[in-house]
Amino acid sequence: MFQFIDITVLIVILTFIRGIYEYIKSIKWKKSEFLSKEVKEFFKDEDVIKVKAMLDWDVRYLEINGKEVKVTNDFLISALQTHNNKSKFTQEEATIRDIFDNFFDKVSYFSIYIDNKLVDKKEVKKYLSYYIDIISKPGRKPKKLVDTFNDYIN
Repeated sequence: MFQFIDITVLIVILTFIRGIYEYIKSIKWKKSEFLSKEVKEFFKDEDVIKVKAMLDWDVRYLEINGKEVKVTNDFLISALQTHNNKSKFTQEEATIRDIFDNFFDKVSYFSIYIDNKLVDKKEVKKYLSYYIDIISKPGRKPKKLVDTFNDYIN
């Protein structure tokens, strides 16, 4: 009689543990699916595509307001000055600022998702670290531009 109860209890416990395991696995899958969808939307955005091009290259020609503009690191340093350092911006610089504002707004969504535990920080990092490193660590871009990015973000 006791062996039958012991086996029944063991089966119930193992079933319960398997249920928890399946539930956790399902949650991870849903988080991964959610992140994948958000990342796809992020990388399809026209402003994000432009920022990626500006970050990947030291010189890039972009169409801004129907005009081809040569965007260099020095151009970005000028365009992304804070209002404390520069009060007037050209139309092209203002558009670049708008493009970067949109990019940083969209990046901040991922921070919100992480804070709300909708996604894992490590998973987000896999998708965004390349560009975040360019913005935040001197090496790929001159220190002056990295400092400008940091001041602009703050």
